[in-house]
Amino acid sequence: MKPTLNSATMMSQRVILLVVAMLFCQNSYAQGLNYVGIGGAIVDIRIMVSAIAYLMGGIFFVIAAVRLKHWAEAGNQGVVTHFTIGGPIMHVILGTALIYFASTVTSINASLFNDSVLSAVDVENVDSCDSDYERLFTLALGVIQLAGLIYMVLGFTHLKQLADGNALNSTGVFSRSIVRIFGGSLLLNITAFSSAIAITFGIDDIIDVVGTC
Repeated sequence: MKPTLNSATMMSQRVILLVVAMLFCQNSYAQGLNYVGIGGAIVDIRIMVSAIAYLMGGIFFVIAAVRLKHWAEAGNQGVVTHFTIGGPIMHVILGTALIYFASTVTSINASLFNDSVLSAVDVENVDSCDSDYERLFTLALGVIQLAGLIYMVLGFTHLKQLADGNALNSTGVFSRSIVRIFGGSLLLNITAFSSAIAITFGIDDIIDVVGTC
């Protein structure tokens, strides 16, 4: 059976979870957690995911150029081809979103939270917290933001099915991708999202109550 994009996505999610688990286990001590090591692992995985997004964006640009060339050559020769101009354009859009992923995140932040600044939790200096509760809570927020980053990248890459013209064979491709992108943005901006929920329902912001480093 030929592997599908959905199976590849599920496999990539499992690999990422395995890498995260291995890094967390590697930075654990018998008598407690190496908070600084775990925080550094989260930062390293952030960088790795961003690098993968940049690489995939470049690949999408190459695919767009190749398909645009085939489309132009077929048109000049009067040959009917399954390649359309929409596919290369979609690949260019996705490639741009992934290569300039930081700007993409900034634009989504401004749209959802009216704030272009990403409120990233400082997990590198987690050892400066006053208590273990604050350290664990800070690391938990860091993991949530990391999950949001991963899901945003997966959402954009999942849209490749639309660029390939496979949307008719995979129902809900666009809706699932949008949910991943905007749901990932909410997780990535968990501090702003928590503050918005607190203001909306008139309750205390749980992040301010527990406190972070």
